[in-house]
Amino acid sequence: MNRAATVLKIIFLTGCVIYAGSSSCFAQSCNGKILMNETFGSGKSTRLSSGQTPYQYVTYSCVSDGEYTINNAVDGRCHGAVWHEVTEDHTPNDVDGNMMLVNSSYQSGEFYSQSVSGLCKGATYEFSLWFLNIYNLTFTRGCSPSPVYPSVTISVETEDGILIKSEDSGLISSTNGPAWVRRAMSFTLPLNVGTVKIRLINKNLGGCGNDFALDDIQFAQCSACSSPKVYVPEVFTPNNDGVNDRLALFFSEPALFELRIYDRWGSVVFSSDALGNQWNGTYLEKPCVEGVYAWEITYSVADLNDKFQKLTKRGQILLLR
Repeated sequence: MNRAATVLKIIFLTGCVIYAGSSSCFAQSCNGKILMNETFGSGKSTRLSSGQTPYQYVTYSCVSDGEYTINNAVDGRCHGAVWHEVTEDHTPNDVDGNMMLVNSSYQSGEFYSQSVSGLCKGATYEFSLWFLNIYNLTFTRGCSPSPVYPSVTISVETEDGILIKSEDSGLISSTNGPAWVRRAMSFTLPLNVGTVKIRLINKNLGGCGNDFALDDIQFAQCSACSSPKVYVPEVFTPNNDGVNDRLALFFSEPALFELRIYDRWGSVVFSSDALGNQWNGTYLEKPCVEGVYAWEITYSVADLNDKFQKLTKRGQILLLR
């Protein structure tokens, strides 16, 4: 399989820091339509869906290496009281809301994945999430020889594993008090892709300083869908020789459309709204005369509010027998 990557522009937004309990800096950078919003729910802890993580799910708060749980707080007494005491998740106004607590494995690799489908080909998207290093800086100062901080690669791939783009989060350092930090990236979806898989990969091994919480994992559409390209042949020859006997349209991607063919007097001699319904050069079951015919295609493109904008393209075709 050819796994050549499509090169896309990616932007990391790292300047937004928030202390636990605050709601500042929560808005999406692109101000787009949110398609996925993983807040991990509230109330009783539940495990992630099958295949989302190779880590072991546990129900207790003090997760060990290679384990995770979904909880509404971080217990500062865990592992000799080296973690921050965190009494609420990141999501604003989320009463009893949960977050994902991760104790990094001593084998680096993927710890979370999520597929997003029904995407608009050619549009720009933003993926974002919030990290909280739950190690207290006072303790990590004593790590020997030095702290191992989380450093996460965010990878965007097609369904069959072809890389679209990956980027590193940078180190998520420990702090004196619990502090959420946001990481986000934007990219333009290739025209042949409608579903992507987001993978979060921990580059560093487990150890002192490499335990963290995740919350508010979002995927947002930042631009309208791109207009599908339309191709109409310049000539067709409906002479029943089995070659080019019907007028076939070609779209770069599926689209709702309506085609009209006009004769020289402006009368509609053919119309269609399905690619399989092609003009055979007749009108009222009689062959049309040779010559130039005008065509008009109206097709629809969805905007960010799921409303359809109609576009029109016009041209001419030569009918020869």
